[in-house]
Amino acid sequence: KVCCMASIKNAMKLAEKYPDARISIHYIDIRAGGEMYEEYYKRAQELGVSFIRGRVAEVEESDGKTIIHYEDTLSGEKCSDITDLVVLAIGMEADKDSRQIGKMLNLSTRPDRFFQSAHPKMRPVETHTKGIFIAGCASGPKEIQVSIEQGSAAAAKALSLLYKGEIDIEPASAYVIPDLCDGCGICEKICDFGRIKVTDRKASVDEVACRGCGACTAACPNGAIQIRNYTDEQILSQITEATKEGSEFPLIVGFLCHWCSYAAADLAGSLRIQYPTNIRNIRVLCAGRINPSFVLEALRRGADGVLVSGCRLGECHYTIGNICAVQRMNVLGKILVDLGFDERRFRVAWIAASEGLKFAGIVEDFVKQLKEIGPIGSELKQE
Repeated sequence: KVCCMASIKNAMKLAEKYPDARISIHYIDIRAGGEMYEEYYKRAQELGVSFIRGRVAEVEESDGKTIIHYEDTLSGEKCSDITDLVVLAIGMEADKDSRQIGKMLNLSTRPDRFFQSAHPKMRPVETHTKGIFIAGCASGPKEIQVSIEQGSAAAAKALSLLYKGEIDIEPASAYVIPDLCDGCGICEKICDFGRIKVTDRKASVDEVACRGCGACTAACPNGAIQIRNYTDEQILSQITEATKEGSEFPLIVGFLCHWCSYAAADLAGSLRIQYPTNIRNIRVLCAGRINPSFVLEALRRGADGVLVSGCRLGECHYTIGNICAVQRMNVLGKILVDLGFDERRFRVAWIAASEGLKFAGIVEDFVKQLKEIGPIGSELKQE
């Protein structure tokens, strides 16, 4: 969209300054999807700018002349034109100097090296570092209109923090139990935000800056680091209650991330989408918080299946939470098979907050699959 509109703008500027010039734009698809963009596109046509659908195959220099060879895909004709000037509209790239700023502020970047927003739809100007906001082309190619809107939004976000005179911190932050910590350093390596430091063989957490994803907690072999309001003890208690009454078959325990999959389950209920009542949902802040021992405990207590669900890959509110979960759950799946369980008793799904219908479908399919397998442990008895 940026490339199309920038090319049209430049063509119009040339047409206005040189009315006798013959100007053409070669395109694959014109993307004029913004407010008044279509009118701007038509205005360019009225000024005499030609739009030719088809990619230029070759630019040739011959006898001091520049010749372009192309196929007009609308007419199917192969054409050659002599031109005085050929302009290539290239894509935007992230500024190389932005790497230093990103490293200094601990900002996440996308594969194309632009800064990663906390969420592309729900938090477009926020980053995973609290108090740092991005706007415009810092987070990817943007047209002027969107850049102005995001700049205003980022300024408003910053002003709301400064106006209060104090900062609200998240109640769900990590903390260390010193007596259990042996200084192994696993939590420090896991924390992508650099909020954990190990000194004198004891870990310490910057609780003000901690976002509370829980990836460190799930990785700690000693249980020395916990998340307030989401401790191992609290989650295990929920598992106990969820599996207390086994009157419904199959019984499923679901571990859902707060931001997306739990929101999708809530949306399914709000929209009154019908799906089986066999699932008992346990909310965690992030899929990265889910310790494999939680899954094993649920199965040990009689759950016929376990569902682990989080944000779609690449859209995690904590950047790496679901990536950590993928690695752990892949290993856990192999362990369950080695223990003799049917691998279909354990399912992992990545769901957006808006996909209530998808969540309902996954539960319905999982219930159907578990009915075919039979109660928990039935495969062990067969052996």
